[in-house]
Amino acid sequence: MNLKSTIVFFTSVAICFQLSAQCNYINKQYNVSKESNVLFGNDISYDGVATDLFLNIFKPVNDFNTKRPILLLIHGGGFTGGTKEEMDSMCYWYAQRGYVTATMSYRLGFYGPRFLSSPFAFDSAEVIRAAFRGVQDAHGALRFMKGRAAIDSTDVNLAFVGGASAGAITALHLTYADKAWESPPAVDSISNVINSFVNKQRPFYGSYNWIVKYEWTKLAGAGSGEFLWCSTRHHIGRVGNRCAYVCLPPNFGSCCWLRL
Repeated sequence: MNLKSTIVFFTSVAICFQLSAQCNYINKQYNVSKESNVLFGNDISYDGVATDLFLNIFKPVNDFNTKRPILLLIHGGGFTGGTKEEMDSMCYWYAQRGYVTATMSYRLGFYGPRFLSSPFAFDSAEVIRAAFRGVQDAHGALRFMKGRAAIDSTDVNLAFVGGASAGAITALHLTYADKAWESPPAVDSISNVINSFVNKQRPFYGSYNWIVKYEWTKLAGAGSGEFLWCSTRHHIGRVGNRCAYVCLPPNFGSCCWLRL
């Protein structure tokens, strides 16, 4: 079974239990409309550059369900590369079955050591900070999707998130922690990055769900997910005595699918 088939199988199994009373959400039923490059936020990347953040949004056509589930998919790339378009085909597949789906861009990259750039990291904190930025951006994307529920005919209580590789890590983090103290120490104001090219301060990143949002007044109060920093790159994450399990192979390329 290839990676795409594996993702589709486990996603369908995980979600259909929540939705079976409304619709089977399994059979291909609809044509699909796509909105490309919908601006949902803007925030500062690791190098101080303001970065616009976008969604591709897919919706079933001539589906009269007014409580469609939301599925947010996050691409991989080691927090240094990849694009939201990598998840387009999967978004399209689920929209054909009645979901409103979206794939998001997020801030990528981190400082490298002397004479090198990412994916080589200046220190472990740089990778953690990159993951944290991804989670902040995922919060913004999810709030945006919930904030336009009336436009998309979605149910904000049926929101799901998934991803591949770094996107899976982001999805897991997004789901399982909801306290400020659960933020990793690396996102505080810490020692400067000093290499052959830069001497840069590393500021405090704020709360896990911070993002400079597009259409703030519209989105205020739309709700948010939660945040977790995993202690390993595998399929189990832990905060205190709470664990999150993902039913796919325990490696960096695994995917996870979680209800928010």
